[in-house]
Amino acid sequence: YFYLFQIFYKLVICFNKLAFLLLYLRVFQFTPFRPICLASIVVVIASSFSFILATILECIPVAKNWDKALPGHCIANAPFRWSWAGVNTLTDIWVSFLPAPFIQRLQMNRAKRAGLAVLFALGLFVCAASGIRMKAMVASTRAARDPTWDSAPAFLWSYVEASVGLVCTCLPSLRWLLARV
Repeated sequence: YFYLFQIFYKLVICFNKLAFLLLYLRVFQFTPFRPICLASIVVVIASSFSFILATILECIPVAKNWDKALPGHCIANAPFRWSWAGVNTLTDIWVSFLPAPFIQRLQMNRAKRAGLAVLFALGLFVCAASGIRMKAMVASTRAARDPTWDSAPAFLWSYVEASVGLVCTCLPSLRWLLARV
């Protein structure tokens, strides 16, 4: 299950970021913003899918991922996980702060702009969950007697990060519902 979790986790994180970036493209119609946002989409897709491919091929043969007795080889797990965590956190921060300089240019009153800034700032919760997951990863990447048990806190925060990202990407579409409550 861990093997599949890693693949789908990276896929969910990629789609969360893409949802934010596509929302930004819809909200911010400024010429200087569009190329930056499109380049960000390319970076997120390229980095995510390269890490997904590396996760799939982490061990050769692939079955060695769950049966360590098989002949073959695997890449070093800790450096690979740390490189994913670093790229993931950097792109989280980038996606969270990308719209900040452009919010002032929107043609809306101050209260609406402030509300939009708060809405986009909710993406910082994803960054916080990612940071806590990285802290939990420290323990799981040390020489452990039981890697599955020692990785449990990192798995938990991975779930939290993915879930918070999903909730944050859905909030803009719920604005009309929240306005009626």
